Amino acid sequence: MAELDDINDQSLRNIITENYSDSKADLVDFVVSLQDEKSTDTIVLYMQRLAWLGKHFDPLADDPQPSILDEEKQENFSLEDYLLYAEKAASQRNFEGGQRSRDRFKYLTYLSLKHYFRIKARQDKLKELPPSSAIDKPESATDNTSLSEAEVEDLVEAADSLKMSLGVAMCFSAGLRIGELLWLSPSWIDTAGKKAIEIEIPTHRAKGAKYEPDIVFLERKFEDKLKQFILQSYDCEDHEYSEFLEKLAEDEIEERPVFVFSGSSSDEETALQDRKDKEYAALKRERQRFNDNLEKIADKASLNSDVTSHTFRRSIIKQIKEDSDISTARDLVGRHNDISTTARYVEDDKEEDKDTYTDLRSSS
Repeated sequence: MAELDDINDQSLRNIITENYSDSKADLVDFVVSLQDEKSTDTIVLYMQRLAWLGKHFDPLADDPQPSILDEEKQENFSLEDYLLYAEKAASQRNFEGGQRSRDRFKYLTYLSLKHYFRIKARQDKLKELPPSSAIDKPESATDNTSLSEAEVEDLVEAADSLKMSLGVAMCFSAGLRIGELLWLSPSWIDTAGKKAIEIEIPTHRAKGAKYEPDIVFLERKFEDKLKQFILQSYDCEDHEYSEFLEKLAEDEIEERPVFVFSGSSSDEETALQDRKDKEYAALKRERQRFNDNLEKIADKASLNSDVTSHTFRRSIIKQIKEDSDISTARDLVGRHNDISTTARYVEDDKEEDKDTYTDLRSSS
């Protein structure tokens, strides 16, 4: 059985000991088994859902009987009832994102259980779970909205802050995921390249199982604004950027992500740099704020109000695919282990490119 010290990431150990020590699920074994497969952020999402279940019952028990269900459902509780359990719990929670967040809650609960049973080698439990095709995916997982480069430029111009305009530009130009943007730290950024700015995303912040950092490229035209924004976020506007980097390298300045808020909320005084479990609450809250602001500036720019942070990745992947091919789109911005995942971002011409996708997938 895995021990707490077997978990590589200190923040994950802190979350378990400080928040989920009473969970009936074996979170330590769960995290240790996933840490070489998934990013830290993904593990936290799964762990939170599994820990939530584990506070009410043992997922591996033959007769869990969670108290939140009606009495007639508690008796002979089966795995098919897990979704009902998650659905009822979701309906009782106040989600900022509405139905999309409730669907996400249920979907992640299902995925966490699936991984847990696989890790525990409980094929009997896995067989009782509904197939993934029967699970409603959150809207963000099936959003087909895409924008042209001109429309993205309209959004950048409509943004009411440097942070928002730069965030939009970087999600599109570099194909950053929202989590990667919010974790972005100065040490990831290399402005020394001749043609483009290089952003090196550490393996524990990249999505999926990565054995080396992801490299993405940002257009050189954003360099001055990016440096200005970083200096502002660190309250170092009186410094030259090179001087700021020197102090950062010498630990005279503590490094932290630059795209997250550093203020406080009414119910929880926190910032991402506070670490431990609070940083994930801050990340989730900032992602929602980013998307809320996107809706406002999309309305201001007279664009589709369904635009989310993920829209920009879909848009740039589609644009690169049209200019070259799906393989190039995967290598430059998609960064998916399986090219068929990149292909799902491209809705147009799906049937005529089906054979191409299959050939690329088999050769990748």
